[in-house]
Amino acid sequence: GVLRWSLEDRRAKARHARGGVRNHLAGFFTDHRVWTLGAGILAFIATIAAFATPAQPAGVGVLRISGDEALGVLRALAPSLSEAPEPRRLLYVEFLDPRSHTSIDHGFAIWMPGPHTYTGEDVAELQCHGGARNMARVLRAVLAAGSRPADPGEFPRRAYLNGRLDLAQAEAVADLISARADLGLQSAYFQLRGGLKTRFEEMAEALLQALTLLEAGLDFAGDVEIDLCLRDADTELELGAISVRYEA
Repeated sequence: GVLRWSLEDRRAKARHARGGVRNHLAGFFTDHRVWTLGAGILAFIATIAAFATPAQPAGVGVLRISGDEALGVLRALAPSLSEAPEPRRLLYVEFLDPRSHTSIDHGFAIWMPGPHTYTGEDVAELQCHGGARNMARVLRAVLAAGSRPADPGEFPRRAYLNGRLDLAQAEAVADLISARADLGLQSAYFQLRGGLKTRFEEMAEALLQALTLLEAGLDFAGDVEIDLCLRDADTELELGAISVRYEA
């Protein structure tokens, strides 16, 4: 009973420590962002906008908006929408310039409240006609409605900081987009789906189990009867399994 309690207690403490490190790193990134920006409206909490499709001749251009003011920006361009549009439903609307209130395009709008979105924030998407000039005009209207241009990679960065992606998955987004071979594409998609995270978590759990057994053998060898040979064998098997998975 005492030994089992000790093993579980050690595992719990180790998991808590790992969680504390993750929270500390996320807090550091956020605090660092705040520190570098200084006073005023912080870029991290501002509503951002960017096209998810390239600005070239095409039938459709998809513009994504993320942040607390996403719904307000969406309604500024599509005033025909209700104050609380139905989430995740494709709605046909006319897009107006919020400065001149003139029609600039028509298409579809989607409203997706957080936290169950890509970035973990409120998200809106506009589907307008493609083409560089038309897309630039729609983007200018979106920015005039109360958003700012997204920095390169800011959408996955916000997804990471809000816990929607881990660091490996955020990096996999860029790898997936830039993949030039099927093998690289497959590897990036495996990482994006969380495969790398799962492997690391399994290795960490196995290492924790091995460490727990070693410490228990040292701490309780004189107080509790433990089959050290069996424990050492278990530990060797755990470490061997980790080595095999790592080399794979």
